[in-house]
Amino acid sequence: MKWTVVVAIAIAILSGCTTAPAWKISSESDVFPKRTSLVVTTGNYTAGNSFLNTLNIFPVVRKEGEEIYVGLMSNGDVRIPIVTAQIWIDQNEVWTISSQETPMILGKPSLYDVLRPRSELTRQAQAQGLNIHKILGGCAVTGGDKAKAILKQMLRGSVLKFRTIGIDKNVSPTQEVVLDESFSQSLGWAGIDQKSL
Repeated sequence: MKWTVVVAIAIAILSGCTTAPAWKISSESDVFPKRTSLVVTTGNYTAGNSFLNTLNIFPVVRKEGEEIYVGLMSNGDVRIPIVTAQIWIDQNEVWTISSQETPMILGKPSLYDVLRPRSELTRQAQAQGLNIHKILGGCAVTGGDKAKAILKQMLRGSVLKFRTIGIDKNVSPTQEVVLDESFSQSLGWAGIDQKSL
């Protein structure tokens, strides 16, 4: 009995000491408009809608044609509305990314939000002059020079921290993921030339 308790405590302690998930590449396809996106994100992410991914936020690097986007996204049948994403690498400055920077094609609301509109959230978004569809899309990514600057820091860094800010200015708990070798490998597999950043 005594050893069973000791073993159970050891397992509980060790299970809390797992490392952050590795980065991987995935792809997403849309029939209309016809396009395929390459997505580099953490090991917890699964492409497509899934009840398993409901209420999760993931750091993401997306490649859409020749464009690169960096930020946070929610996935699943019920996506978390994102107004603002904040990410920072090691001790560097915080990068703030608005859902309003996200191209409409990347931030599509889930079927749940289309069929069951959130009237209070819509009212608050309209009062702040925000596009509700971009918020409900569960994605806050930026492109261009800002995305490239963030990617450069990520490639030189060791830990990425991230959080979201809701429409009511509530801040989510800060999460973090290790920027290990799997990150730079996944970027290469996605066709992102690190020398061109």
